[in-house]
Amino acid sequence: MMLTAEELQQLTANAAFFCNLAALDMQERGRHIHLTEQLRTSIVESRELRSGFEFKLAASISLGELVEWVFNESKCCPFFDFTVNLQPHGSGLWLKLEGRDGVKPFIKAELNF
Repeated sequence: MMLTAEELQQLTANAAFFCNLAALDMQERGRHIHLTEQLRTSIVESRELRSGFEFKLAASISLGELVEWVFNESKCCPFFDFTVNLQPHGSGLWLKLEGRDGVKPFIKAELNF
């Protein structure tokens, strides 16, 4: 379930975060929504961190698709800190998504987990 633009704006306003919903054009937004769903369904493990979460991803999302998602998400939500970790010998692809205090509820809502 995706948040509506209004729900996302309300959540970010309450958490002192902002999303630039105009950062992506309609075509980019459609692709980003698709990649966000792909990312969501690729999460096979999650770890809660002090300042966010770390996600192990299944092979159902490629490194290129993940990088594309990170690039576009950083345009919309510039308050995130992203780390992509590709482990040796194909043993894992990880995404670390962090930010300042209060970002964890936002991440949970954004990724719907």
